[in-house]
Amino acid sequence: MKQSSPRGGGAKIIPFPHLQERLLEKAVDALKQKQHVRALELFEQLADIDEQNPQAAYGLAVCYVELGRYTEAVELTKKMMEEGIGDYFDVLKLHITVLIQLRQYREVVALVRAVLEESDVPTDLRQHLMQLAAFAVRRLDEKHREDQKKPAQESDETELFKGSREQQWRAFYQMRKRELAIVERLYRKYLLHPQGDPVLKSVMLAELKERGLKGRVEVEKFGTHCQADMSEPLFYETFGADVRRRLQENLASDNPTLFHLAAELWDHFTIAAFPLPLVPAVAEIWAAASFVFASRLNGRDVESEEITARFSIDAEDIEKPLSMMTLIENESEPAPPI
Repeated sequence: MKQSSPRGGGAKIIPFPHLQERLLEKAVDALKQKQHVRALELFEQLADIDEQNPQAAYGLAVCYVELGRYTEAVELTKKMMEEGIGDYFDVLKLHITVLIQLRQYREVVALVRAVLEESDVPTDLRQHLMQLAAFAVRRLDEKHREDQKKPAQESDETELFKGSREQQWRAFYQMRKRELAIVERLYRKYLLHPQGDPVLKSVMLAELKERGLKGRVEVEKFGTHCQADMSEPLFYETFGADVRRRLQENLASDNPTLFHLAAELWDHFTIAAFPLPLVPAVAEIWAAASFVFASRLNGRDVESEEITARFSIDAEDIEKPLSMMTLIENESEPAPPI
């Protein structure tokens, strides 16, 4: 976890009462005062006492970053995530920050993709991770252009609108460094492309918002024409959080496995479906639809009485939302490996 420090004769530390609390307080204070070398020494002493101490491990990682010791930082944060030390998502954000400093952009994209597809990610963090992935993809595109040094704009545009799904994503990655006006024109055109990948369209919307685009953007998804308001949070952020809370309240305690599956299905649905209107805009109904959909994927039919008992709604209320979720789940996929 850290550099070894000389102790003379292999002496073992005998902790005094409240020693860990005092070390942590001094280390944090040194970090706030930007005394990074001093903070590192104190966090190392704290880690000597308890190697699994999450505050010591996280503090060490922060000090490594501040001192430019990125290789040590990335190794430590990776170890923390693998061993479950500290808050996973806090460590994840720091780990991605270090990967960006090391210019390991491909690892950033792959990691974010894996986390978004497999983890129960809070709504606010999901948006932040997508922005970090978008940043990494832009840097990958820069490197690609520097390495290849050949114009491929016409080929990229052809693949974007006429290629296979994998070719569309590859063209998207390669063309993203162009000027905002060109990127905006191509994205707006693709967002109305009937054969465009719905998840890729959502990624484009997220990037346009990150680049500061305001106003409304026309989108076609699943045969329906709609608009995305770029001045508002994307992907049904507030409503989506309400649905996840309803799922947690009704499933997490007695069936955590089904809760996680239903939440993941809901998250994927919101990304693929946005900005289609969700009707009716009732969190209990969409939570119930997610519950039934997840149950069916597990090979279990849900009786109407259970739906009513869990979510206080009529089973008939979820028919249209459930049909919409089924359609979109069947016709959309996560981003392909490029």
